[in-house]
Amino acid sequence: MADGKARKQLHIDNLYLVKKLDEDYQKAFYRLYDYLLEDTKKSDLDKSIIANIALEQCMEGMKAQKKPQLVIPRDLKDYVAKYSKGPVYKEMKKKLRNQDYEKLQIGSIWMVFAIAMVLFFLKNLLTKRLPGQLCN
Repeated sequence: MADGKARKQLHIDNLYLVKKLDEDYQKAFYRLYDYLLEDTKKSDLDKSIIANIALEQCMEGMKAQKKPQLVIPRDLKDYVAKYSKGPVYKEMKKKLRNQDYEKLQIGSIWMVFAIAMVLFFLKNLLTKRLPGQLCN
């Protein structure tokens, strides 16, 4: 940026899906994304949920060969207000919570594995036994 400040970004778990969108849908999504970044009234969690809803709708709209303007209209204020509450919002919140829980489980498994490897190394180091050496 020209003023030297780093631009804030939202944590969107499914942001990799934006690369699968065609150019028109990408422009529409990034227009909404920029609008969400400028909104100071909503929390980052709410912004992330709305962005994930929009991304999911863009993917569905692209598959159905709809125009991007039908999926994400010009009036972003109404669009954001529409998806700020309700069943779609709650469903996406639950989906993101489940994704985070799965990441936590995988991270915990890797941590246990790494700690076990370090402990096995220390045990062998303290007993001065090499990994391929048999008992004396």
